[in-house]
Amino acid sequence: MRYRISESAMIGFGALIVFIMLGALSVSLFWAPAVAFADDAVPAGSGVAGGSIDSASGSIDSAGASSGLTELQRLYVDPAMRFTIKLPQGWDKGVDEMTITSTIFYGPAKGEAVFIHVLHPDQGETSAEAFVDSFLDYAKESQEGFTVISDPKPFENAGVQGFLTEYEYLDQDGVDVIEAGLYAQHEGLNYAVQYCAPRDIYDSRREAMMQLFKDFSYGPAPKGGVPALTLRMLGLKEFNDPAGEYMIKVPALWLKTETDNQAESLFVEIGGWGNLQVAAYDIDPADKTTPLEKLQDFTGRGKEEWPGYKLYSEPAALTRDGCPGAITSVGWQDGDGIAWRETIMLVQNGSRGYEAIVLYPESGFGERTNVFDQIMESFTIRQGN
Repeated sequence: MRYRISESAMIGFGALIVFIMLGALSVSLFWAPAVAFADDAVPAGSGVAGGSIDSASGSIDSAGASSGLTELQRLYVDPAMRFTIKLPQGWDKGVDEMTITSTIFYGPAKGEAVFIHVLHPDQGETSAEAFVDSFLDYAKESQEGFTVISDPKPFENAGVQGFLTEYEYLDQDGVDVIEAGLYAQHEGLNYAVQYCAPRDIYDSRREAMMQLFKDFSYGPAPKGGVPALTLRMLGLKEFNDPAGEYMIKVPALWLKTETDNQAESLFVEIGGWGNLQVAAYDIDPADKTTPLEKLQDFTGRGKEEWPGYKLYSEPAALTRDGCPGAITSVGWQDGDGIAWRETIMLVQNGSRGYEAIVLYPESGFGERTNVFDQIMESFTIRQGN
């Protein structure tokens, strides 16, 4: 079963410089209350960089899992500090899949999975009760064979009031699946913690799996983003433009997100607090302004046009692979009162232009500056374009 939500990635004002209109971009994200049970759905030996299963020995192998892990060894701490969860005995792998809003673990049996989704509430989801009702309404309309087994009941852990419910449905292969879900709100975010399995497996493991919800912890800093130290430790990975025009390095926990603009690449930090936007575009032959002049015009208009505007660094000229460019850093405030800061870089290669923007809340930008500088410095134009 897939439950679709709509979220808009925060897009910087700098994207308006080249009139790409990224500010109108709506990014659709998906979260899955249930897992696809295809044979190849579980990557063998998979693990996503970022979150960790803390272990006194530093590693967890199959033998250790079958013989029984200590509670510390089974503790998974989300790298974005949104939650902590104690994995069940026998679940010997790290994260199998990770999206901006979802963390997924597959169990030892086919079709068995744990999902954790941390989401910004949709309109009208003003409480945990409203959130679970919204989910159930959607599932009843969209999922074959969906039936509520146990109505949502109040469930409190770690001082957070949520609702626990159970339901069943048919997956895409016609398998009867049962799922238990904890739905809660914490610090303005929706939390969905779910365990699902085919009926025969679920029935045999239900009581043991209920401990999963009791051990789940919220936070400690769900709106703080991935800590700066974690970003630095995990390093950057290369992204090569599919069209072969450029390369840029991206933080390991900033995931590529689909957009409606094929000429633009968007990478969003898990949890959704920061992003990198890179766009390639044609330059009108009649346009003789340099990248530096474009940024000077942009920053000159900022004070009059954007609430809470700040100029952190004057536009400065630079070169990338012999091509002229410019860079600046500005700040502004959104409609919710959140202060943002963005670094904007323009590079021109003949009739082609490139724009790279790093956007992050102002409160966390400073301690991540060295990482953001590395991103901009890594931008490379592929020769022959």
